[in-house]
Amino acid sequence: MRCLRVILSLLAIVLMSSCTHKDLCYDHDEHAPDTDFVLELSFDCEWHYNIDTDADWEQNWSMLYGVEYEDLRPDEPEGVRVHVYNEDDQTETIRNLTKENATIHFNEEGHYDLLFYNNDTEYIVFEGLESFGSAHATTRGAGRSTMVNSPDMLFGAYVDSLTVARNDVPDTLKVTLKPLVYTYLLRFEVSEGAEFISNAGGVLTGVATGVNLYDGSTSSGEGNIGFNCDMKGEYGTQGLLRTFGIPDYPNPNYSKNNGDRERKHELYLEVGLTNGKVNTFKYDITDQMLAQPQGGVIIIKDIKVNEAVSGGAFDVGVSGWGDYIDVPLN
Repeated sequence: MRCLRVILSLLAIVLMSSCTHKDLCYDHDEHAPDTDFVLELSFDCEWHYNIDTDADWEQNWSMLYGVEYEDLRPDEPEGVRVHVYNEDDQTETIRNLTKENATIHFNEEGHYDLLFYNNDTEYIVFEGLESFGSAHATTRGAGRSTMVNSPDMLFGAYVDSLTVARNDVPDTLKVTLKPLVYTYLLRFEVSEGAEFISNAGGVLTGVATGVNLYDGSTSSGEGNIGFNCDMKGEYGTQGLLRTFGIPDYPNPNYSKNNGDRERKHELYLEVGLTNGKVNTFKYDITDQMLAQPQGGVIIIKDIKVNEAVSGGAFDVGVSGWGDYIDVPLN
């Protein structure tokens, strides 16, 4: 009898300690409520979105641009990170997921906000993730006050007030991550002196320095991004550049807010010649950028290269265009 009483007492202590906190109970399969969600993740691998129907590059693409339209599409990332926020906008959990392993378990029934972004970026800095309303992404500075590095590819999605309830079978949630970084093809058409070009590069000014993950809108901060050009033939040269887009611009994939478009965008080009001389050019491309706030093709025509003239480095608020980091587009 004494042994039996000891065994029963120990058993009671174990049962009380194991089920005192319901979060611990959820770790046991026999007690776990079915509050899992199976995610069906997909990615919208567009490299630009334009508001100007005349700039429908997919329908009006020309191989004069030296690259296939489809080749500019970003690669689909291998995995994503999801931040789960409760009704008090507090971080509930953080998970790294892949398309093959995309299940989220919730300890409680209720309403949650979910924030998604790909977890394979190198040049992007995430800040304010303790709240979905303050979460945003920026790119690292390039060592000078106005220069920023070109961001690598970023996708994002936001799920507002997901209702979690117990079910016999896990619910399915479809999530499509949209691009938050876009590509510009910068095409420089030289009408005279293309044969003298040895190398080229420049700066695009007035681009957004960050993006809000909550609604996909770009931040008000603006900076300058350097780029290099590749030789493409007799017409001249061109380069590729990734950016968050123009500042203060709403993302139509997220929201309908009005953006501030009263800004100026300039393109600086420096052309190195085979004789060692340098030609510099400056262009106002505000109209082209406003028509293409989220990637596209910027075309500069009728550039005249003079092999007898050498201009100094242009000034965009710094001496030269600063450090350049080559971010692979695929």
